[in-house]
Amino acid sequence: MTPRPAAVDGDWHRVHPVSPLVRGWVALVAVLFIIGQNAFEDIYRAATTGALFANTGALGLGAAIVGGVFLLILGGFFLSWRFTRYRMGADKVEVRSGVVFRQHRHARLDRVQAVDIKQPLLARIAGLAELKFETADGGDSAMSLSFLRMDEARMLRQEIMRRAAGIQSGQDPVEAAQAPAGQGPYPGAPAAHPGRVDDGTGLGDGGPGRVPDAADPAPPAPPSAPSESSHLSDAPAPVVAAGIGYDYEEETERVMLRVPPGRLIGATLTGSGLVSAVLVFGILYGAGLLAIHWWMPENVAQEFFAEVGSALSVPALLGILFGVGSSIWSSVNGGWNFTVASIPDGLRLRYGLLDTTSQTVPPGRIQAVKVSRPLLWRLFGWYRMAVTVAGYGESLDGTTGKSRLLPVGTFDDVLRVLTVVAPDPGVGTAEEARELVHAGLDGSGADHGFVTTTPRMRWFSPLVWRRHGFRSTRSLLMIRSGRLNRELVLLPHERIQSLQLLQGPVERWRGAATVTFHIPPGPISPRVDQLDAAVAMDLFRAEREVAGQARRLRDRNEWMRPDELARFEQRTRQVVE
Repeated sequence: MTPRPAAVDGDWHRVHPVSPLVRGWVALVAVLFIIGQNAFEDIYRAATTGALFANTGALGLGAAIVGGVFLLILGGFFLSWRFTRYRMGADKVEVRSGVVFRQHRHARLDRVQAVDIKQPLLARIAGLAELKFETADGGDSAMSLSFLRMDEARMLRQEIMRRAAGIQSGQDPVEAAQAPAGQGPYPGAPAAHPGRVDDGTGLGDGGPGRVPDAADPAPPAPPSAPSESSHLSDAPAPVVAAGIGYDYEEETERVMLRVPPGRLIGATLTGSGLVSAVLVFGILYGAGLLAIHWWMPENVAQEFFAEVGSALSVPALLGILFGVGSSIWSSVNGGWNFTVASIPDGLRLRYGLLDTTSQTVPPGRIQAVKVSRPLLWRLFGWYRMAVTVAGYGESLDGTTGKSRLLPVGTFDDVLRVLTVVAPDPGVGTAEEARELVHAGLDGSGADHGFVTTTPRMRWFSPLVWRRHGFRSTRSLLMIRSGRLNRELVLLPHERIQSLQLLQGPVERWRGAATVTFHIPPGPISPRVDQLDAAVAMDLFRAEREVAGQARRLRDRNEWMRPDELARFEQRTRQVVE
């Protein structure tokens, strides 16, 4: 049995002694380089003029200054380490830092959304790691703790996530996770919760356009009598440590999928807008040259081409290539060896080439999921996924950073991840769920019960009016959009915080309206555009009632309670096997 880490005993502890050096090595190298360069120039000048030994006093003074600066930097590093301490209490994690200007920061455990482990290159060499706490403030990381030994960082994250998830001292949630597996909501996945079944003809139990109302019964809780078949692994259950809850064994990871390097590079080249930008630039440049050749006098055209040639010189082209290369390198470096695995704490995402990140995504705190498919990716059958989690904050599109759930994958990869993050699509069978997701990504019109833009707005949205639409099931609101770059948003009813009904002058003239759904900040902003005004009003009223009741019945903030953990174990066991 692994002993519990000393960091969870409630006392104050210091970070690793070399932490200041790992944090500030760039500044240290820069200062030493500048000082060393100046000193070398002085020595070289004195040696070439024959005054090297004549000015030993000046050289000694210079060496003393260099040594003094180096000692001052080391002293600053020591004081920074000396005054940086952390403590894990019963309900919060605290960090104190600062020598002249003191800081005392804390993160409440009930507000912690995730704890990530980051390893910059030098920290990887030294075997250290940084903990970054994501809290429900919707902004940047509320707090970071750098640096700890890697094994200590893992155990500390494990304990923080368990306490944040609602596990009490002396409680063993592994026993509650032993639930029988069955037929899943997607092919090859565990069963959805029993309850009312969508009839496949519309929204909920009614016809097309109907939204489930608040009177519809909620799915019952999973069975309380566990069986031995739902363990994530065959390893023995950990022993409960007195006063803490778990024994600190290595977390069992079951790898669900890995992104091949070739696919990542191909997706970066075709899905980041690079190819589109090159094509647009080439077309515009070629059209401009043709126009100049046909419409300008020959002497003026020659002068113009000479100016353009000087502007597109080698340094300018090298600058453009450097910018493009940096963008490609950033995407490849950040998504290299991208791995999605299931652990008792949720989903574990690991990625990075030089700087590695181990990110934990608790499924119970996911607000919305977006599956998108850029135009050129249709040739290869690729998709990508993004997620909104309270505390991750704003993101441009979810293609990079913490909000990225899958940088590139096949349709089967998408279904594997959805089985965990959106386990209950609210339809009858696994095949219906698969077809529903496929219709959301590639379908159009009223197939599979989707309600689309009113035909009265087709002249204002000629390409997408049959594509834009929604479908509401027992558990999810599914919103599809886009014709060239297609998107599907899966929004659990209980995650809707508020709604807004919008009607601009054109929509009011054409009898249409837009419904916007408010969730915590992130890359996903759910909205259904240009619906028929009556349909939009029905959707607004129904979702207002359903979201309120679902939020009361399915509040999964402490998602690792025994019943929630049982559901997670149940739906992941068959996915990873």
